[in-house]
Amino acid sequence: MHTISINLYPFEELAPEVQRKVLERERSINVEEAYWYEPIIEDWTEELEQRGFENTKILFSGFGSQGDGACFEANVNMAAYLRAHTLAATYPLLTKYPEYTQVSLRHRGMYYHERSTHVVPYFNAEAVDPNGSGISDEETRVEKEYEALEKDLYQEVVRLGRSIFAALEEEFYYQISAEAVQDTLIANEYTYLSDGRDLRMPVPA
Repeated sequence: MHTISINLYPFEELAPEVQRKVLERERSINVEEAYWYEPIIEDWTEELEQRGFENTKILFSGFGSQGDGACFEANVNMAAYLRAHTLAATYPLLTKYPEYTQVSLRHRGMYYHERSTHVVPYFNAEAVDPNGSGISDEETRVEKEYEALEKDLYQEVVRLGRSIFAALEEEFYYQISAEAVQDTLIANEYTYLSDGRDLRMPVPA
């Protein structure tokens, strides 16, 4: 039996040119699992709920390809949405009849970006006219209010999608930065051969 001694070096003891090679090779180490973006998704889910969106599901793709971006699916709690955006005076009838329309946001298409979500309304005329006596003037007016609100709602969804993606993109590029990768390698006490290679032991047959 022969015994072979091999010297292994922590990242900080490698030569500068070897460190650069290791950093490039390990560039994706911080983004290989979902944990890097989960806090952002959680924070934005909470933010969306405070804005009147319920049962939210954030979708995104990235980074660096055409079609990358973020969007979200949700149900809109009309009363909470109008309250959160201080729109009661702008849409008084929708505020009076928040159950008139049940709105959901649904993704469509192959890509995830701020304009890949569409607004799906369901109208409940009984909320305005519980006796079912036909379309009233008030129902006509509340429908017009919703048509105006839908345009504002869509722009809000687009703006939020952009903001969510910006937060994800910023975190992604930080996690693949030389600084973040180096911190991970040092914190987890990775060791290398002097030329930067990993020492990988053969798996027993």
